[in-house]
Amino acid sequence: MWLKNDRISLRALEPEDLSLLYDWENNADNWSFGNTVAPYSRQALHEYMQHADLELYTSRQLRLIITENKTGQAVGSMDLFEFDP
Repeated sequence: MWLKNDRISLRALEPEDLSLLYDWENNADNWSFGNTVAPYSRQALHEYMQHADLELYTSRQLRLIITENKTGQAVGSMDLFEFDP
């Protein structure tokens, strides 16, 4: 667990998040919240996840999964991108 309050927690990506990310990233209703303009393949997301554990200063991006503490269910994600310290 990375950050936590009484309702939600932020955690690192896990391999089992692939299907969830695929659904979220390819839902065009979500595209206005980021910079997505075209669907992602499962392979592209898998490759992203393989490198998601890189240091923020190296990759210049970070994605965390938001989970409900009560249920442990993933309810969203939080992204930092184009990080420039």
